[in-house]
Amino acid sequence: QLISPDATTQYAAVDTPAVFVDGALTRATISLDLPPDVPALTAAKLFIEPRYGNAVTYTPVVRDVVLNRPPAAQQNPDAQTLDLQFGAEITLDSYYAEVRDDALQLTLYWQAQSVPDEDYQVFVHVVDSAGEIVAQDDGSPVDNRYPMSQWRAQTLIEDQHVLSLDGLPFGESYRMRVGAYRSADVTRLAITPKNANVDDNSVWLYTFER
Repeated sequence: QLISPDATTQYAAVDTPAVFVDGALTRATISLDLPPDVPALTAAKLFIEPRYGNAVTYTPVVRDVVLNRPPAAQQNPDAQTLDLQFGAEITLDSYYAEVRDDALQLTLYWQAQSVPDEDYQVFVHVVDSAGEIVAQDDGSPVDNRYPMSQWRAQTLIEDQHVLSLDGLPFGESYRMRVGAYRSADVTRLAITPKNANVDDNSVWLYTFER
């Protein structure tokens, strides 16, 4: 069965007969049909459990999943091409940024060569002329709703970030940088190829004035 993380909603469930052969590893393919009204990028937990006997036991939670993952994103025609490699699996293909409505509007276009085995976090920093971070956004891509371990390989992911600039002094110049890191130890993923904009395993993408 598929249920919500707080266990209040069941999205799908199915009963399937179990077939076992003594001393042999068996495999079963099970399909669950989702209701049509499940929103895109819905977090869920997948459970497998014996219903009618106790001869076999399972780990209750098989894994966390994301339901209704979107198809490949359509890139903004004005996006700036980057083609930067983050670690061994992830590419920052391009980005689009603008300052509008007293906020920095940023769209990152990611792609994974293979499904990442970790949920790396993305950080966006706005830095002033003194080198101080004056605005930032950290978390999993797509507003914390699309962990990297749930990505499809070779599929363009649109990851939007909005950073408020309210209260920042006018007449100043600001720069914006992006990076990714491991949650466990906050180690940043190495970025390649190195260029003038890559610094301390982050990349400077955008400069603007207030």
